[in-house]
Amino acid sequence: MENKSVNHHGYELKSKVISIKNQNENAYEIPKSQIDNGELAFYKIKGRKGINLEKGDEVLIVLNIKTENVDNCVLGYCLNEEYIDFFSAPISDTLEASFIAQRGGEYYIYSIGASAGFTNITSGIIQINPNKGV
Repeated sequence: MENKSVNHHGYELKSKVISIKNQNENAYEIPKSQIDNGELAFYKIKGRKGINLEKGDEVLIVLNIKTENVDNCVLGYCLNEEYIDFFSAPISDTLEASFIAQRGGEYYIYSIGASAGFTNITSGIIQINPNKGV
């Protein structure tokens, strides 16, 4: 899944990896980064590929965006080669979205740049709330 094209719902998108690091057992820091229009960026834990979740875990993603206009952004995850988008909307400064893991497995969380230019992320966090959806 690193730095290649991926087929996302019939569209070939270029992809890249944004390395995230543990803040604690259930939180991961998203660094300052940039996502181009039509680019799918996977959030990868340093030293691992995805985030292991159990059925019922809630995942909250917060992205702080720096923009002069309103950017469009898509958030989703890939599990067993299936891409699921759970957020798609215009954003102007902060994006907050969440999902509940429907089954256990290794989740590859991603963002897709869907604006005319770059989506500039100044910071962010992925927070795991175990068993919240059970």
